[in-house]
Amino acid sequence: MSTRKNYWQKVLDTARQQLQEMRTERDEREAELNELNTEILQLERLLESLSPFTSEEPLTAGIHVQNISHLELADAIRAILTISELYVTPRMVRDSLKASDYDLDQHTNPLASVHSVLKRLVESGEVEQMDAKGKTYYRATKIGKLERAMRNQENAAAYDAAQQAAAKAVQKISGLGSLRKRS
Repeated sequence: MSTRKNYWQKVLDTARQQLQEMRTERDEREAELNELNTEILQLERLLESLSPFTSEEPLTAGIHVQNISHLELADAIRAILTISELYVTPRMVRDSLKASDYDLDQHTNPLASVHSVLKRLVESGEVEQMDAKGKTYYRATKIGKLERAMRNQENAAAYDAAQQAAAKAVQKISGLGSLRKRS
């Protein structure tokens, strides 16, 4: 019996040791990831700062997205994040909404509303979150961008179908009008 007990004790000790080694490795990798995220943010900010020197376009505050003024806040934020390749802060999202002529006056605290939407988008998997240098940054995930592109295609197809149906209805109405004139 004692050999069986010794065997299981060795298995238990080995499992504990492996668990401790894996936790240590995970902590080391998280530290490396945080360093890498900080370097990525620094390079993104450098690129953002240098790009006006290589372009004829004027420097504007935030990302400008056309035709978002009629959207709900979450959809407008999705549009901004879909266009941006960089990680952005909630303040940058708010500034982009303003630059895109989105009416933020309908929200009593626009920045808090932006924070809430971003958190929900992270929970849904559409947006990823990264913490670096005491700030939280957000970026659309590839899946979120793909879903948005598919939704836009579906909306375009529905719009085309509605236009075709409307054109047919107009033709029918026009045809009826010409029949009335004959009689």
